[in-house]
Amino acid sequence: MAQAADGDRSRPFGFRLALIGLILLGVWLRLPGIWANTFHADEALFATWARHIAVWKDPLLVSQLVDKPPLLFYLQALFYPLLATPAGWPAR
Repeated sequence: MAQAADGDRSRPFGFRLALIGLILLGVWLRLPGIWANTFHADEALFATWARHIAVWKDPLLVSQLVDKPPLLFYLQALFYPLLATPAGWPAR
């Protein structure tokens, strides 16, 4: 009976260990993409609109054909002065 109880305990631990290993592998594979300097086409366009708002070049986006609600762009523009880095973190 003692062996059956030990076997039941080791199985969930092995499953948990495999699950943690799988999660860490997924994080390890996705982590370099955070620092990659590639933008999706929409992401780059939205970042450009937010930058126009942040630097007061076109704060109402009158000269741009915007087909989305502008709240996202205004919120993103708030973070440009706070996170102004060459890596483009405010745009992400």
